[in-house]
Amino acid sequence: MFGYRCKSLKQLSSLAIAIAVFCIALALSSGLNSAKPAAAMQTSIKLDDVIRMVKAGDMEDDIVAKIRAAKHPLELTNDERNALQQMGVSNTIIKYLLNPDLAPPAPPTPPAPPGAVAVPVPREPPPDPSGPFPDDPIVARLPRPPGVYFLKGTDILTVDIKSILPEPQGGGFFSKIVPGGGKVVGVLPGAAAQVQVGMTPALFYLRLAENMKVEDFVLVSLNAVTKSKRRELEFIASKEKGGKPTVKIDSIHPTERVAVGPRLFKVTTGKLGKGEFMFYLVGSADPGNSILGKGYDFGAK
Repeated sequence: MFGYRCKSLKQLSSLAIAIAVFCIALALSSGLNSAKPAAAMQTSIKLDDVIRMVKAGDMEDDIVAKIRAAKHPLELTNDERNALQQMGVSNTIIKYLLNPDLAPPAPPTPPAPPGAVAVPVPREPPPDPSGPFPDDPIVARLPRPPGVYFLKGTDILTVDIKSILPEPQGGGFFSKIVPGGGKVVGVLPGAAAQVQVGMTPALFYLRLAENMKVEDFVLVSLNAVTKSKRRELEFIASKEKGGKPTVKIDSIHPTERVAVGPRLFKVTTGKLGKGEFMFYLVGSADPGNSILGKGYDFGAK
């Protein structure tokens, strides 16, 4: 009887040990599994988010901090870098997009104490808006109103400005652009632009209005839908209510811009394939009136 009890006690002891080991393993497994979502919580950042923050006027240090926190390096082609620069993204931000593990930017220099004499730091003078400009015989022939002009032989053609509307839904257009950060398709009526260029690179002239900057104009490609006799441009909708949509970075083409007069630029495109294109005006969207933006359209044969 005594031997039977000892055997039972041994069995209970072994069972207790097994239960304890199982509980410890379960706790460790639970701890490891709970650690995984924390790592997955790390948010990624997209080029469209960066462009949106730059256009919204966010501080460069804040944008860099978000890029470093995301820890998601991007591979950018030279064309993509040029396109980002043309949209106002600084070289510092591009540097951290390529390598978010770089050390944070140096903090700003603290203000000098009262009574201290500030030592002026030599800086490069800003470009003179009044010139001198390179000689260009076409400048004197260009129309005076702001706009985009194309030189076709000896003729100067005015490139039409068009509004981009949301994709038709249910027989009509959206009454407003709903935010949410998703894809929005913009529609440009007509199968082709009136102005058609031959071989590219193509040469245009851009005369700015008083409240515009040359960086506000970006060259984008349009998707021609032949059956519907329209052209389309894809946007990223703003995540904020009332925010303006932004064009996708992969639809942007680099251009070379040279000032040839006050608020007047000679713009040369790169090599373009056959298709439809537009000089899109950044910030021209009017969500309240269901307008995704405006721009100057042309085609390449």
